[in-house]
Amino acid sequence: MMIVTNDFLVAGVIITGLISIPVLLIVFGRMMLRIARSEAVKFKDCLSFGFKNGMWWKAIVFFITYLFGIMAGMLLFVVPGIYLFISWCAALYLLCDGKAGPIESLKQSRQLVTKAGFFRVIGYILLASLIMAALYIPFIIFPGYELLAATIQFLLIPANTMLPITLYLSITDQHPDQGETRS
Repeated sequence: MMIVTNDFLVAGVIITGLISIPVLLIVFGRMMLRIARSEAVKFKDCLSFGFKNGMWWKAIVFFITYLFGIMAGMLLFVVPGIYLFISWCAALYLLCDGKAGPIESLKQSRQLVTKAGFFRVIGYILLASLIMAALYIPFIIFPGYELLAATIQFLLIPANTMLPITLYLSITDQHPDQGETRS
């Protein structure tokens, strides 16, 4: 009889997470894009999108490239990491839209951010971060309000999710209501 140790369990959880989390983020991103465009959302369709045409491989390649790119930028110097984080802010949604592959979505995101105005995008991200911090931080500063802080953080998930999607739709010139390109 084989005894499973904690090491095998931890390794299994890590491997499962490395495979499933990127796919689940693609599925979640696809669902949120459809909600933002007022399209019908069927979980089954969004879930199947995560596995069609090798999307799960694309998701894994995308997230490994994205995370290692930003981490390398942060380790070399902080500024390149921040630059990549801002430049690649639309990449996930380009991948979720099926408009580009994993590496191409990173390139296209950088081009879109440059076209929209790099400092405009930084301003948008900073403003959104400040609003979220203003709503959340007061409850973690004072002891005894941890449950309230966790509740507020949970309630802010939709806003935290829709802000980057709104930015993506804005810089790709799409109407959030119709999902169409502006004329």
